[in-house]
Amino acid sequence: MKTGFVEVNGAQLYYEVKGAGQPVLMLHGYPLDSRMWDYQFEELAKDFQVIRFDYAGAGKSEAHNQDFSLVEDIKDLLAFLGVEKVNIIGLSVGGNLAMGFTLTYPELVEKLILVSTGLLGWSEFSPERQQYNAKLRECMDEKKVIELMCKAWVAGPFRSVDEIKPEIIEKYSTMLRTNLAKENGK
Repeated sequence: MKTGFVEVNGAQLYYEVKGAGQPVLMLHGYPLDSRMWDYQFEELAKDFQVIRFDYAGAGKSEAHNQDFSLVEDIKDLLAFLGVEKVNIIGLSVGGNLAMGFTLTYPELVEKLILVSTGLLGWSEFSPERQQYNAKLRECMDEKKVIELMCKAWVAGPFRSVDEIKPEIIEKYSTMLRTNLAKENGK
Protein backbone atom coordinates (compact mmCIF):
# COMPACT_ATOMS: atom_id res chain seq x y z
CA MET A 1 0.00 0.00 0.00
CA LYS A 2 1.20 3.49 -0.83
CA THR A 3 0.31 6.30 1.59
CA GLY A 4 1.32 9.89 1.75
CA PHE A 5 0.43 13.53 1.57
CA VAL A 6 0.08 15.71 -1.49
CA GLU A 7 -0.07 19.50 -1.38
CA VAL A 8 -3.23 20.72 -3.08
CA ASN A 9 -4.25 24.38 -3.02
CA GLY A 10 -2.01 25.04 -0.02
CA ALA A 11 -3.20 22.09 2.12
CA GLN A 12 -1.61 18.70 2.75
CA LEU A 13 -4.14 16.02 1.79
CA TYR A 14 -3.67 12.47 3.05
CA TYR A 15 -4.20 9.63 0.55
CA GLU A 16 -3.84 5.86 0.26
CA VAL A 17 -3.49 3.68 -2.84
CA LYS A 18 -3.63 -0.11 -2.87
CA GLY A 19 -3.93 -2.84 -5.50
CA ALA A 20 -3.52 -2.90 -9.27
CA GLY A 21 -5.84 -2.66 -12.23
CA GLN A 22 -8.51 -0.12 -13.13
CA PRO A 23 -8.39 2.86 -10.71
CA VAL A 24 -11.32 3.24 -8.30
CA LEU A 25 -11.63 6.42 -6.23
CA MET A 26 -13.65 6.19 -3.00
CA LEU A 27 -15.20 9.44 -1.73
CA HIS A 28 -16.35 9.46 1.90
CA GLY A 29 -19.42 10.96 3.54
CA TYR A 30 -19.57 13.83 5.99
CA PRO A 31 -18.48 14.13 8.79
CA LEU A 32 -16.50 10.93 8.27
CA ASP A 33 -13.16 10.35 6.57
CA SER A 34 -11.55 7.75 4.32
CA ARG A 35 -11.48 5.18 7.15
CA MET A 36 -15.20 4.63 6.56
CA TRP A 37 -14.15 2.58 3.53
CA ASP A 38 -11.74 0.23 5.41
CA TYR A 39 -13.55 -3.02 4.62
CA GLN A 40 -14.44 -2.15 1.03
CA PHE A 41 -10.95 -0.74 0.40
CA GLU A 42 -9.31 -4.06 1.27
CA GLU A 43 -11.75 -6.13 -0.79
CA LEU A 44 -11.67 -3.93 -3.88
CA ALA A 45 -7.85 -3.75 -3.79
CA LYS A 46 -7.82 -7.46 -4.70
CA ASP A 47 -9.03 -6.55 -8.22
CA PHE A 48 -8.53 -2.79 -8.65
CA GLN A 49 -6.13 0.04 -7.91
CA VAL A 50 -8.12 1.66 -5.10
CA ILE A 51 -7.58 5.27 -4.07
CA ARG A 52 -9.03 7.02 -1.06
CA PHE A 53 -8.22 10.31 0.62
CA ASP A 54 -9.35 12.55 3.43
CA TYR A 55 -10.97 15.76 2.21
CA ALA A 56 -9.37 19.00 3.35
CA GLY A 57 -10.10 19.40 7.07
CA ALA A 58 -11.08 15.74 7.58
CA GLY A 59 -9.12 12.79 8.93
CA LYS A 60 -5.37 13.31 8.52
CA SER A 61 -5.71 16.12 5.95
CA GLU A 62 -5.13 19.77 6.71
CA ALA A 63 -7.85 22.34 6.17
CA HIS A 64 -7.47 24.84 3.35
CA ASN A 65 -6.57 28.38 4.42
CA GLN A 66 -8.25 29.86 1.38
CA ASP A 67 -11.22 29.32 -0.89
CA PHE A 68 -11.09 25.86 -2.36
CA SER A 69 -12.94 23.36 -4.49
CA LEU A 70 -13.11 19.71 -3.54
CA VAL A 71 -13.64 18.96 -7.24
CA GLU A 72 -10.29 20.60 -8.02
CA ASP A 73 -8.70 18.76 -5.09
CA ILE A 74 -9.73 15.47 -6.72
CA LYS A 75 -8.43 16.56 -10.11
CA ASP A 76 -5.07 17.55 -8.62
CA LEU A 77 -4.82 14.34 -6.58
CA LEU A 78 -5.50 12.18 -9.65
CA ALA A 79 -2.94 14.15 -11.68
CA PHE A 80 -0.36 13.70 -8.90
CA LEU A 81 -1.03 9.95 -8.90
CA GLY A 82 -0.86 9.77 -12.71
CA VAL A 83 -4.47 8.55 -13.05
CA GLU A 84 -5.95 9.46 -16.43
CA LYS A 85 -9.41 7.90 -16.05
CA VAL A 86 -11.12 6.69 -12.87
CA ASN A 87 -14.17 4.84 -11.59
CA ILE A 88 -15.70 6.74 -8.67
CA ILE A 89 -17.70 5.47 -5.71
CA GLY A 90 -19.24 8.23 -3.59
CA LEU A 91 -21.30 7.97 -0.42
CA SER A 92 -23.67 10.75 0.66
CA VAL A 93 -21.77 14.05 0.32
CA GLY A 94 -19.06 12.03 -1.44
CA GLY A 95 -21.69 11.11 -4.03
CA ASN A 96 -22.56 14.76 -4.54
CA LEU A 97 -18.86 15.47 -4.95
CA ALA A 98 -18.57 12.56 -7.41
CA MET A 99 -21.44 13.98 -9.48
CA GLY A 100 -19.87 17.45 -9.48
CA PHE A 101 -16.51 16.03 -10.52
CA THR A 102 -18.07 13.93 -13.28
CA LEU A 103 -20.02 16.89 -14.68
CA THR A 104 -16.93 19.10 -14.55
CA TYR A 105 -14.43 16.56 -15.90
CA PRO A 106 -16.42 13.85 -17.74
CA GLU A 107 -13.33 12.87 -19.73
CA LEU A 108 -11.65 11.70 -16.49
CA VAL A 109 -14.49 9.41 -15.34
CA GLU A 110 -15.10 5.87 -16.56
CA LYS A 111 -17.93 4.81 -14.23
CA LEU A 112 -19.85 6.43 -11.40
CA ILE A 113 -21.39 4.64 -8.41
CA LEU A 114 -23.52 6.73 -6.04
CA VAL A 115 -24.58 5.48 -2.62
CA SER A 116 -27.19 7.28 -0.50
CA THR A 117 -26.53 10.51 -2.34
CA GLY A 118 -28.62 13.67 -2.32
CA LEU A 119 -29.35 15.95 -5.21
CA LEU A 120 -26.56 17.85 -6.88
CA GLY A 121 -26.72 21.48 -5.87
CA TRP A 122 -27.33 20.73 -2.21
CA SER A 123 -24.26 21.86 -0.36
CA GLU A 124 -22.70 20.77 2.91
CA PHE A 125 -21.58 24.38 3.13
CA SER A 126 -25.00 26.04 2.71
CA PRO A 127 -26.14 28.38 5.54
CA GLU A 128 -28.89 25.93 6.50
CA ARG A 129 -26.47 23.02 6.68
CA GLN A 130 -23.99 25.10 8.66
CA GLN A 131 -26.70 25.78 11.27
CA TYR A 132 -27.38 22.04 11.49
CA ASN A 133 -23.63 21.34 11.77
CA ALA A 134 -23.29 23.92 14.56
CA LYS A 135 -26.06 22.19 16.54
CA LEU A 136 -24.38 18.85 15.91
CA ARG A 137 -21.05 20.21 17.20
CA GLU A 138 -22.76 21.44 20.38
CA CYS A 139 -23.61 17.80 21.13
CA MET A 140 -20.31 16.26 20.08
CA ASP A 141 -18.85 16.17 23.58
CA GLU A 142 -21.74 14.03 24.69
CA LYS A 143 -20.51 10.55 23.80
CA LYS A 144 -24.01 9.10 24.08
CA VAL A 145 -25.43 11.41 21.37
CA ILE A 146 -22.61 10.54 18.97
CA GLU A 147 -23.01 6.83 19.75
CA LEU A 148 -26.77 6.94 19.15
CA MET A 149 -26.28 8.85 15.90
CA CYS A 150 -23.72 6.27 14.80
CA LYS A 151 -25.99 3.38 15.64
CA ALA A 152 -28.76 4.91 13.55
CA TRP A 153 -26.39 5.41 10.60
CA VAL A 154 -24.75 2.01 10.77
CA ALA A 155 -27.89 -0.01 11.50
CA GLY A 156 -30.12 1.90 9.13
CA PRO A 157 -33.87 1.40 8.99
CA PHE A 158 -33.83 -2.36 8.31
CA ARG A 159 -31.51 -3.77 10.99
CA SER A 160 -31.54 -3.86 14.73
CA VAL A 161 -28.74 -2.04 16.50
CA ASP A 162 -28.13 -5.28 18.39
CA GLU A 163 -26.93 -6.82 15.12
CA ILE A 164 -24.06 -4.33 14.86
CA LYS A 165 -20.70 -5.28 16.35
CA PRO A 166 -19.67 -2.86 19.13
CA GLU A 167 -16.27 -2.26 17.48
CA ILE A 168 -18.05 -0.96 14.35
CA ILE A 169 -20.07 1.51 16.44
CA GLU A 170 -16.90 2.62 18.23
CA LYS A 171 -14.99 3.05 14.95
CA TYR A 172 -17.62 5.34 13.45
CA SER A 173 -18.19 7.17 16.74
CA THR A 174 -14.46 7.93 16.89
CA MET A 175 -14.47 9.23 13.31
CA LEU A 176 -17.45 11.48 14.02
CA ARG A 177 -15.96 12.90 17.23
CA THR A 178 -12.55 13.45 15.64
CA ASN A 179 -13.78 15.14 12.48
CA LEU A 180 -16.40 17.30 14.20
CA ALA A 181 -13.82 18.41 16.78
CA LYS A 182 -11.35 19.21 13.98
CA GLU A 183 -13.99 21.21 12.15
CA ASN A 184 -14.72 23.10 15.37
CA GLY A 185 -11.03 23.85 15.96
CA LYS A 186 -10.69 21.65 19.05
